[in-house]
Amino acid sequence: MKVRKVQKKDKSRMNEVLDGIYKKGLFKKEEVECALELLEAHLNNSTDYEHVCCVNEDDVFLGYSCYGKVPLTDAVYDLYWIAVDVNEHNKGIGKKIMEYIEKDLKSRKARKLLIETSSQKIYEPTRMFYIKLNYKEVSRIKDFYSSGDDRVTYEKLL
Repeated sequence: MKVRKVQKKDKSRMNEVLDGIYKKGLFKKEEVECALELLEAHLNNSTDYEHVCCVNEDDVFLGYSCYGKVPLTDAVYDLYWIAVDVNEHNKGIGKKIMEYIEKDLKSRKARKLLIETSSQKIYEPTRMFYIKLNYKEVSRIKDFYSSGDDRVTYEKLL
């Protein structure tokens, strides 16, 4: 496996991966649409967000991430999206992507990486994934996404 920049040829496979995650209930339709819009902007060189993907030895897209600098901050970055093919979960793909991102951000002299996610039970594996990678919960906004669905923010100092 290796991590590289997302390319135009990855678009249909990314669509499949996001659709699988949507069908599993981990992304809402609007979230998938937003992720695809950001990809289009990236492919048209009209965004500052970075898009990287993890591919297998045959260059098959397995998962991706979108991240970027938080405007008006001194070297603080957000992880906007990370998504791995539901058939490839628990195989180290997400970890490989995160290691790539952290290395990239350290080379840019980033101070910290922030990640936000939902407090819903279905996102428990996602939250545990971040904790295993040494991210710390730094805030929780009650009922942010909807009633009973808090926004949980994680941070890692780089």
